[in-house]
Amino acid sequence: IVIGGGNIFRGSSADSKGIVTVSRSDSQITEHYLQRCMEQASTINLPEDREIIHVIPQDFMVDEQEGIKDPVGMAGVRIQGNVHIVTAAVTSARNIFNSVTKAGIDTQDVVLEPLASSYAVLNDDERELGCAVIDMGGGTTDVAVYMNESIRYTNSIEFGGANVTSDLAFALRTPSAQAEEIKRKHGACELSNIEEESIMVPGVGGAKDREVENSFIAKVIRARMHEIFTMVASDLRRQKVLNQLGAGIILTGGGSLCKGADKLAEEVKLPKNYNPKHLTDELIKKPTKRESIEFRENAEIYSMFLRPSDIETECFRKIEADKFLDELYRGIEE
Repeated sequence: IVIGGGNIFRGSSADSKGIVTVSRSDSQITEHYLQRCMEQASTINLPEDREIIHVIPQDFMVDEQEGIKDPVGMAGVRIQGNVHIVTAAVTSARNIFNSVTKAGIDTQDVVLEPLASSYAVLNDDERELGCAVIDMGGGTTDVAVYMNESIRYTNSIEFGGANVTSDLAFALRTPSAQAEEIKRKHGACELSNIEEESIMVPGVGGAKDREVENSFIAKVIRARMHEIFTMVASDLRRQKVLNQLGAGIILTGGGSLCKGADKLAEEVKLPKNYNPKHLTDELIKKPTKRESIEFRENAEIYSMFLRPSDIETECFRKIEADKFLDELYRGIEE
């Protein structure tokens, strides 16, 4: 099962390390010592409502030699394993797991959504150079950062495509279902290249339909999308990784379908990814259907359910809707 969202892991990810001594007479490092490093690194304090869902190796240090990806077969006295740990809310993760199981689906494990997305859209060069996968879902925007072929940071921002739809429904005074349809058919983040046209907007509670300029729709969408990208950029800057993304950012998820999303991301100083494979029709038009079938095979030895953890990282403050909309309309009127 792919899980994500603020109520699941709410930015609860952190780096940890485990150190073990090689006791063999020939000082040769085996898989046994790597497993011990992982177990020691995952021995952390957690509150009762959290549990570890991923322990992902980053690299190893053998004696004084750093940055080793696979030390098996090497000789050494001491080995240190650096890992990235992701935790989830116990009740939320288990409720999803139980619901799927009760539906008659055989469930073997859970995978964090931005990690699954990254395995679906990234290649080895991008992981090595450094990149950030921004998965724009309905309720949240999830972030996964890779550097030197390893996962370095994960987080979830509590704003996504559903917030854009909510803003449109309020601004246009139309039901959410109609606002979603308008967003999909006429939504855009850019204002400069819009051909002016009038869009018929259904009323609420028997009110008459009315015409609204598509430029107004774009302004409403752009305001929220700009906020989301700004929050992502601020978070990456705070983690001191924004300027280390040699391969830039990769947008995925349904929210990235909005026309001009990539250009708006550039405006807030998110580094651009110039790899044309992410701009093909096959990938851009169906980001919500990207699957990561091989993810579980690659991550099986690293994904584990362990006991609860005490990882606390900064979570984004949720902006009140009325305050945001007041600011939005002032900006549109200006």
